Amino acid sequence: MRFMQTFLPNGYPHTVTPNYIQFVKVSNMGGILFTAMGFLSTQSLFVALGSTMNQANVAAAAYQWVLKDGLGQVGAILFAAKFG
Repeated sequence: MRFMQTFLPNGYPHTVTPNYIQFVKVSNMGGILFTAMGFLSTQSLFVALGSTMNQANVAAAAYQWVLKDGLGQVGAILFAAKFG
């Protein structure tokens, strides 16, 4: 139940419009595509700087996940769960 309280608005489904789930689906798809675009551009940057493709894959994955996505998303979820 705590999982549902963290990711859905208070009083769901009675406090949102019927098209809320459609909005969430489209919003999440945009986030996924934005993350993929960031990963690919970071990988291309490492290749342009002289890394091999394997080195660039590892470097881009590490950068994207640990520094940007992992810490940022976990922090945002915890902040919103506590103060939202």
